[in-house]
Amino acid sequence: MNADLIIANLLNPPVLFFLLGGLAVLVKSDLELPAPIPKALSLYLLLALGFKGGIALRENNDGLALPALGAALLMALATPIYAFPILRRRMTLPDAAAVAATYGSVSAVTFVTATAFLQRLGEPQSGYMTAALALMESPAIAVGVLFARLGQRNGDDMRSRFAVLLHEAMLNGSVLLLVGSLAVLVKSDLELPAPIPKVLSLYLLLALGFKGGAALRENNDGLALPALSAALLMALAVPLYAFPILRRRMNLPDAAAVAATYGSVSAVTFVTATAFLQRLGEPQSGYMTAALALMESPAIVVGVLFARLGQRNGDDIWGRFAALLHEAVFNGSVLLLVGSLAIGYVVGGAGGESLKPFTEALFPGLLSLFLLDMGLVVGRRLGDLRRMGAFPIAFAFGMPLFNAALGMGIARLIGLPVGDALLFVVLCASASYIAVPAAMRQALPQANPALYVTMALALTFPFNVVIGIPLYLSVIAAFW
Repeated sequence: MNADLIIANLLNPPVLFFLLGGLAVLVKSDLELPAPIPKALSLYLLLALGFKGGIALRENNDGLALPALGAALLMALATPIYAFPILRRRMTLPDAAAVAATYGSVSAVTFVTATAFLQRLGEPQSGYMTAALALMESPAIAVGVLFARLGQRNGDDMRSRFAVLLHEAMLNGSVLLLVGSLAVLVKSDLELPAPIPKVLSLYLLLALGFKGGAALRENNDGLALPALSAALLMALAVPLYAFPILRRRMNLPDAAAVAATYGSVSAVTFVTATAFLQRLGEPQSGYMTAALALMESPAIVVGVLFARLGQRNGDDIWGRFAALLHEAVFNGSVLLLVGSLAIGYVVGGAGGESLKPFTEALFPGLLSLFLLDMGLVVGRRLGDLRRMGAFPIAFAFGMPLFNAALGMGIARLIGLPVGDALLFVVLCASASYIAVPAAMRQALPQANPALYVTMALALTFPFNVVIGIPLYLSVIAAFW
């Protein structure tokens, strides 16, 4: 064995940190990672590994992919077959089957460590090996359960459990790193632990605000004031013309809540559009982040005022109005975005140079992880669509398109460049599913969140992210 390779592996940072963790337990240290963090890190590693492997697999043309994948499948099936008889001599049937399945399946973490080791040595590796990892995950589980089935008397019960285990083997979160919504539809266990999406959301708002503030300070094209004025105008106008339409088919609180939802904005849709422009190399201005912050709250106030006009118990509404105003203006998302924007403006581009690895290098990866979670959230809301009827569904698609067309006209009128025009249009076309629900719970508790949240989150949000953003840019590029 090459001693140099052993030393190189021991000096591999992931291995050293693994040893450090073992040492911490041995010396009874209180070092620990809070419960949700390891799960989130595991999902990140699988996402990054799968994404890079997929790109490499697409570019592979050495003809070795098929033989390698065939060999991987063969080993995944063979290992439990020859391991089980050995284990059965000294173990009970269930234990022997379980251990055989364990050693026939694979360790993604060991695979990731090996890829990092090869990368450190400068040794090339092919993308199809990531496909081999995915291929070898599940067959041994099925073989192990079959061995247990052969020795069980209660065949019917074992068959029913086999169907469940086969579903678990093929669709667990480690294998199924597809779009989050698909994971929900096939009842996978893929999920991000509760605090992680919140942390990702705060990071995206902080990074977006800081970069926008720094860019705003350096902006001198004279378009900031017209753009911000247009943003405020749209935030006020959308609920004004949406409410009468909604009121014909909905009760007063629901119509007011939905009008506020579509007059407010989605920060995640905006962040996705900025990443899309960055990928295309299309410039964008910092004042559009200020427009995002500016458009968050006015529609909430307008929506509640509409509800106030039709309420008999006016004192009750006015009594909650102060709390609503505080929630609309000072909720955590708005405060972090505005605060980061102000800090970015104060320190400028040069002052924020040291934060670039945090605000820029991490941004695309963490956005991808956050959108994976958003897909899961959307998937869980799809069941509510059956109870909504045709009108809310039509409104959830039609209103964004109308607002986008209106936004394009305004952007063209004030002379916004292509990148900023897209961001303005996206703000006009988006709908809030974070700020508005939080405010409506206080100001209009009688409004149905299953209606306005589902419309914004399960219909408008995925439509804008998947179809709307490229559609809007195509139209803008044709007319600019």
